[in-house]
Amino acid sequence: IILSPQQYTVLSGANGFKNALIQRVSLVAPIAVDLKSLLGGEKYSTITKCETPQEQMRKLYSFLSGGQKIEETFYLSLLKNEPHLVGELAEAELV
Repeated sequence: IILSPQQYTVLSGANGFKNALIQRVSLVAPIAVDLKSLLGGEKYSTITKCETPQEQMRKLYSFLSGGQKIEETFYLSLLKNEPHLVGELAEAELV
């Protein structure tokens, strides 16, 4: 299942979707790299210094309030790096 960035924005507002991503995304570093130009070097370093993927995702989420562009880039990066997880979670939320 592929969602539009608008559908992702609706789903990402659901705490269950966000919490599941925090717990289950394992490839945080490539997502952070994709967002680095929008986050800036300091925030990128803060994310990469976290020890576990869950800590990295929590920190990354804390920086996603920069507007629609960063949220869409985050979603596209999730699709690229964790396509099966995004599909599974979206399907569960939409059912």
